[in-house]
Amino acid sequence: MTQRTATVDLGALGVRRRHMAALLEVDVTRARCGLRVANRGGRSTVSFLAWLVKNVASSLALHPAAGASGACINVSIMIERQVADRRIALPLLITNAATRAVEEIEAQIVLARREPVRAASVVFGREESLGCRLYDRLPRLLRKRLLDRALSNPLRTPAAMGQAVITSVGMGGRIRGWFIPKSMHPVCIGIGAVTPKAVVMNGRIEPRQVLHMTVLADQTIVDDAPGSRWISTLVRAMENGAELSIN
Repeated sequence: MTQRTATVDLGALGVRRRHMAALLEVDVTRARCGLRVANRGGRSTVSFLAWLVKNVASSLALHPAAGASGACINVSIMIERQVADRRIALPLLITNAATRAVEEIEAQIVLARREPVRAASVVFGREESLGCRLYDRLPRLLRKRLLDRALSNPLRTPAAMGQAVITSVGMGGRIRGWFIPKSMHPVCIGIGAVTPKAVVMNGRIEPRQVLHMTVLADQTIVDDAPGSRWISTLVRAMENGAELSIN
Protein backbone atom coordinates (compact mmCIF):
# COMPACT_ATOMS: atom_id res chain seq x y z
CA MET A 1 0.00 0.00 0.00
CA THR A 2 1.32 3.42 -0.83
CA GLN A 3 1.73 6.02 1.88
CA ARG A 4 0.25 8.59 -0.51
CA THR A 5 -3.03 6.63 -0.77
CA ALA A 6 -3.53 6.76 2.98
CA THR A 7 -2.52 10.42 3.13
CA VAL A 8 -5.08 11.38 0.47
CA ASP A 9 -7.86 9.37 2.12
CA LEU A 10 -7.18 10.81 5.59
CA GLY A 11 -6.95 14.30 4.14
CA ALA A 12 -10.37 13.92 2.55
CA LEU A 13 -11.85 12.90 5.90
CA GLY A 14 -10.00 15.68 7.69
CA VAL A 15 -11.72 18.31 5.54
CA ARG A 16 -15.01 17.29 7.15
CA ARG A 17 -13.76 18.26 10.62
CA ARG A 18 -15.22 21.51 11.91
CA HIS A 19 -11.95 22.93 13.20
CA MET A 20 -11.67 26.34 14.83
CA ALA A 21 -8.38 27.90 13.68
CA ALA A 22 -6.21 30.17 15.80
CA LEU A 23 -3.24 31.88 14.10
CA LEU A 24 -0.76 32.71 16.84
CA GLU A 25 2.55 34.45 17.34
CA VAL A 26 4.33 32.87 20.30
CA ASP A 27 7.40 34.46 21.87
CA VAL A 28 9.80 31.53 22.29
CA THR A 29 12.89 33.59 23.13
CA ARG A 30 13.00 32.34 26.72
CA ALA A 31 12.36 28.74 25.67
CA ARG A 32 15.10 28.73 23.02
CA CYS A 33 17.53 30.12 25.58
CA GLY A 34 16.53 27.34 27.96
CA LEU A 35 17.04 24.73 25.25
CA ARG A 36 20.56 26.06 24.57
CA VAL A 37 21.36 25.85 28.27
CA ALA A 38 19.94 22.32 28.52
CA ASN A 39 22.07 21.14 25.61
CA ARG A 40 25.26 22.96 26.64
CA GLY A 41 28.27 20.79 27.28
CA GLY A 42 26.49 17.63 26.18
CA ARG A 43 24.70 17.31 29.52
CA SER A 44 21.41 16.53 27.77
CA THR A 45 19.83 16.64 24.35
CA VAL A 46 16.42 18.23 24.06
CA SER A 47 14.94 19.35 20.75
CA PHE A 48 12.36 22.06 20.19
CA LEU A 49 9.93 19.40 18.93
CA ALA A 50 10.22 17.21 22.03
CA TRP A 51 9.74 20.26 24.25
CA LEU A 52 6.66 21.26 22.26
CA VAL A 53 5.15 17.76 22.51
CA LYS A 54 5.54 17.87 26.27
CA ASN A 55 3.91 21.29 26.57
CA VAL A 56 0.99 20.38 24.32
CA ALA A 57 0.31 17.19 26.28
CA SER A 58 0.68 18.86 29.68
CA SER A 59 -1.68 21.69 28.74
CA LEU A 60 -4.27 19.25 27.34
CA ALA A 61 -4.11 17.24 30.56
CA LEU A 62 -5.15 20.42 32.40
CA HIS A 63 -8.00 21.05 29.95
CA PRO A 64 -9.65 17.71 29.04
CA ALA A 65 -12.63 19.63 27.61
CA ALA A 66 -10.34 20.74 24.76
CA GLY A 67 -10.72 17.36 23.12
CA ALA A 68 -8.14 15.20 24.88
CA SER A 69 -10.41 12.38 26.00
CA GLY A 70 -8.96 9.46 27.91
CA ALA A 71 -6.79 8.98 30.95
CA CYS A 72 -3.51 9.49 29.08
CA ILE A 73 -2.55 12.01 26.41
CA ASN A 74 -1.03 10.61 23.22
CA VAL A 75 0.49 13.01 20.70
CA SER A 76 1.30 12.15 17.09
CA ILE A 77 4.16 13.87 15.25
CA MET A 78 5.56 13.57 11.75
CA ILE A 79 9.23 12.66 11.39
CA GLU A 80 11.42 11.62 8.47
CA ARG A 81 12.40 7.95 8.49
CA GLN A 82 14.53 5.85 6.19
CA VAL A 83 12.38 3.62 3.97
CA ALA A 84 14.57 1.59 1.61
CA ASP A 85 16.61 4.23 -0.28
CA ARG A 86 14.32 7.16 0.55
CA ARG A 87 13.45 9.31 3.54
CA ILE A 88 9.68 9.62 4.02
CA ALA A 89 7.69 11.61 6.58
CA LEU A 90 5.84 9.09 8.77
CA PRO A 91 3.79 9.46 11.95
CA LEU A 92 5.27 8.67 15.35
CA LEU A 93 2.96 8.27 18.34
CA ILE A 94 4.26 9.61 21.66
CA THR A 95 2.21 7.83 24.31
CA ASN A 96 1.54 9.18 27.83
CA ALA A 97 3.33 12.36 26.81
CA ALA A 98 2.01 14.43 29.71
CA THR A 99 3.64 12.19 32.31
CA ARG A 100 6.98 11.66 30.57
CA ALA A 101 10.10 13.79 30.84
CA VAL A 102 11.16 15.90 27.86
CA GLU A 103 14.41 13.92 27.62
CA GLU A 104 12.46 10.66 27.39
CA ILE A 105 10.32 12.02 24.57
CA GLU A 106 13.44 13.21 22.76
CA ALA A 107 15.03 9.77 23.11
CA GLN A 108 12.02 8.16 21.42
CA ILE A 109 12.15 10.65 18.54
CA VAL A 110 15.89 10.12 18.01
CA LEU A 111 15.51 6.33 18.07
CA ALA A 112 12.69 6.44 15.51
CA ARG A 113 14.70 8.67 13.19
CA ARG A 114 17.71 6.36 13.32
CA GLU A 115 15.83 3.09 12.93
CA PRO A 116 15.11 2.31 9.25
CA VAL A 117 11.72 0.99 8.21
CA ARG A 118 12.21 -2.36 6.48
CA ALA A 119 9.15 -2.30 4.23
CA ALA A 120 9.33 -0.24 1.04
CA SER A 121 5.64 0.64 1.38
CA VAL A 122 4.22 1.70 4.72
CA VAL A 123 1.03 3.16 6.06
CA PHE A 124 0.45 5.06 9.29
CA GLY A 125 4.06 4.37 10.24
CA ARG A 126 3.58 0.60 10.20
CA GLU A 127 4.92 -1.99 7.81
CA GLU A 128 2.76 -3.15 4.95
CA SER A 129 0.43 -6.10 5.58
CA LEU A 130 -2.01 -8.16 3.53
CA GLY A 131 -4.84 -5.96 4.81
CA CYS A 132 -3.00 -2.84 3.62
CA ARG A 133 -2.50 -4.29 0.15
CA LEU A 134 -6.19 -5.20 -0.09
CA TYR A 135 -7.16 -1.73 1.10
CA ASP A 136 -5.05 -0.17 -1.63
CA ARG A 137 -7.04 -2.05 -4.28
CA LEU A 138 -10.47 -0.99 -3.04
CA PRO A 139 -12.45 1.82 -4.70
CA ARG A 140 -11.82 5.20 -3.10
CA LEU A 141 -15.38 5.56 -1.79
CA LEU A 142 -15.21 2.21 -0.02
CA ARG A 143 -11.77 3.04 1.42
CA LYS A 144 -13.14 6.27 2.89
CA ARG A 145 -16.10 4.45 4.44
CA LEU A 146 -13.81 1.88 6.04
CA LEU A 147 -11.54 4.60 7.42
CA ASP A 148 -14.49 6.61 8.68
CA ARG A 149 -15.84 3.58 10.52
CA ALA A 150 -12.45 2.68 11.98
CA LEU A 151 -11.78 6.23 13.20
CA SER A 152 -15.23 6.65 14.75
CA ASN A 153 -14.31 4.46 17.73
CA PRO A 154 -13.74 6.91 20.63
CA LEU A 155 -11.54 4.45 22.54
CA ARG A 156 -9.45 2.91 19.76
CA THR A 157 -8.66 6.07 17.81
CA PRO A 158 -6.81 8.01 20.58
CA ALA A 159 -4.74 4.90 21.32
CA ALA A 160 -3.81 4.43 17.66
CA MET A 161 -3.48 8.03 16.43
CA GLY A 162 -3.40 10.20 19.54
CA GLN A 163 -5.70 13.01 20.64
CA ALA A 164 -3.44 15.62 19.08
CA VAL A 165 -1.06 15.87 16.15
CA ILE A 166 1.85 18.27 15.58
CA THR A 167 3.12 18.95 12.09
CA SER A 168 6.26 21.03 11.64
CA VAL A 169 6.30 21.31 7.85
CA GLY A 170 6.55 25.11 8.08
CA MET A 171 9.81 25.06 10.05
CA GLY A 172 11.76 24.17 6.92
CA GLY A 173 11.62 27.73 5.56
CA ARG A 174 11.87 31.28 6.82
CA ILE A 175 8.38 32.35 5.80
CA ARG A 176 6.85 34.94 8.11
CA GLY A 177 3.39 33.48 8.14
CA TRP A 178 1.14 30.54 8.90
CA PHE A 179 -0.09 27.43 7.15
CA ILE A 180 -3.41 25.75 8.01
CA PRO A 181 -3.15 21.94 8.02
CA LYS A 182 -5.99 19.41 7.78
CA SER A 183 -6.28 16.56 10.23
CA MET A 184 -8.59 13.88 11.61
CA HIS A 185 -7.41 14.66 15.15
CA PRO A 186 -9.50 16.69 17.59
CA VAL A 187 -6.47 18.93 18.08
CA CYS A 188 -3.96 19.80 15.37
CA ILE A 189 -0.97 22.13 15.71
CA GLY A 190 0.94 23.43 12.71
CA ILE A 191 4.39 24.84 13.39
CA GLY A 192 5.87 27.52 11.15
CA ALA A 193 9.22 29.25 11.23
CA VAL A 194 10.78 31.06 14.17
CA THR A 195 11.73 34.54 13.02
CA PRO A 196 13.16 37.65 14.75
CA LYS A 197 10.65 40.38 15.47
CA ALA A 198 10.64 43.70 17.32
CA VAL A 199 8.22 43.44 20.25
CA VAL A 200 7.16 46.06 22.79
CA MET A 201 7.93 44.79 26.30
CA ASN A 202 7.62 46.92 29.42
CA GLY A 203 7.38 50.03 27.28
CA ARG A 204 10.55 49.23 25.33
CA ILE A 205 11.12 47.72 21.90
CA GLU A 206 13.14 44.51 22.16
CA PRO A 207 14.23 41.88 19.61
CA ARG A 208 12.42 38.60 20.23
CA GLN A 209 12.21 35.16 18.61
CA VAL A 210 8.61 34.63 17.48
CA LEU A 211 7.08 31.31 16.44
CA HIS A 212 4.24 31.29 13.92
CA MET A 213 1.85 28.60 15.16
CA THR A 214 -1.57 27.46 13.99
CA VAL A 215 -3.87 25.66 16.44
CA LEU A 216 -6.94 23.77 15.24
CA ALA A 217 -9.61 22.52 17.68
CA ASP A 218 -12.60 20.48 16.57
CA GLN A 219 -15.75 22.47 17.40
CA THR A 220 -17.88 19.32 17.39
CA ILE A 221 -15.95 18.23 20.50
CA VAL A 222 -14.95 21.44 22.27
CA ASP A 223 -16.75 24.75 22.70
CA ASP A 224 -15.00 28.02 21.94
CA ALA A 225 -14.48 29.07 25.57
CA PRO A 226 -12.79 25.84 26.82
CA GLY A 227 -10.71 25.77 23.66
CA SER A 228 -9.59 29.35 24.18
CA ARG A 229 -8.64 28.64 27.80
CA TRP A 230 -6.54 25.66 26.73
CA ILE A 231 -4.78 27.72 24.04
CA SER A 232 -4.05 30.45 26.60
CA THR A 233 -2.52 27.88 28.96
CA LEU A 234 -0.39 26.41 26.16
CA VAL A 235 0.89 29.78 24.96
CA ARG A 236 1.68 30.94 28.50
CA ALA A 237 3.63 27.75 29.20
CA MET A 238 5.59 28.06 25.95
CA GLU A 239 6.45 31.70 26.51
CA ASN A 240 7.59 30.95 30.08
CA GLY A 241 9.81 28.09 28.91
CA ALA A 242 7.87 25.52 30.90
CA GLU A 243 9.45 22.07 31.34
CA LEU A 244 12.93 23.60 31.07
CA SER A 245 15.37 24.56 33.82
CA ILE A 246 15.61 28.32 33.32
CA ASN A 247 17.16 30.60 35.91
